[in-house]
Amino acid sequence: MPSRRVLPLLVISAAAAGLAGCGGGSSSTTTTAADDDLASKTPQEILDASVAAVADVHSYKIRGSVVDDDGRTVISASVRDDRSVKATYTTKGVTSSYLVVRGQGFVRGDRAYWLDGRSDARSQRIARLLAGRWVKLSAGGAAALLKDVERLMPKEQAYCLPKRIGTLTKVGVRTVRGRRVVVIRDAGNVPGGTPGELSVATNGRALPMRERQTGPSRPGGTFEPRCDDTDDTSTKSDATLSHWDKVAPIRLPRNPLDPSRILPPRRTPGVPGAGPEGGLSA
Repeated sequence: MPSRRVLPLLVISAAAAGLAGCGGGSSSTTTTAADDDLASKTPQEILDASVAAVADVHSYKIRGSVVDDDGRTVISASVRDDRSVKATYTTKGVTSSYLVVRGQGFVRGDRAYWLDGRSDARSQRIARLLAGRWVKLSAGGAAALLKDVERLMPKEQAYCLPKRIGTLTKVGVRTVRGRRVVVIRDAGNVPGGTPGELSVATNGRALPMRERQTGPSRPGGTFEPRCDDTDDTSTKSDATLSHWDKVAPIRLPRNPLDPSRILPPRRTPGVPGAGPEGGLSA
């Protein structure tokens, strides 16, 4: 499946990957007529059914990892179609979280995140002050996050899911998180394509349960701004999707810090779109 979808947006500027991969052994669950119906369809019909199901949901959760030039990044996130997202990722032992709600953006990082490799006295002071606290982003930083959040919405994901599909084959029926799934494989053998596997629930709605990227994207293809990441260097990814239509409302953080009132302008490490005016400025 194409790699430039959910995970790269959650990592923001650190990685690029697909949804997630298949897993588990053969299922011992009793097969129903509905299961047989989806599992017996062609790979393209299974993909089409999954696209239609994703387009009709309002929220979901994702957990997974992606490997790219920055190393391995572990990601978890909750997404709602009211354009609110809460995401956490860890790369090389550095953890940070992003929150977008009601048009505002916030970041919470550990001490290593705020130090960003620096050791001078000023950086040490800022790290002590901000580590572990929700910090309100500047207008520029929030705007960049909001732009990415738009692409995380279920309808946008449904739009991107079938893009640049190569040769599809059906792997078989397996189990993911206790649910029976049918697995289809994309060879990624088209310009801009990415090899991977998609596991689709066979009972109930045909929602994706896991997807895996198994290799780097091929060069070529027309850039798709709604789906693609120009910084994609991913080689593999693996994640699970769950809680379809069951994500609770995402709330504003309590007592977030407003750095424009306590710090001189400076760039926020790791925050996209912060700009030269300083990601911590108003």
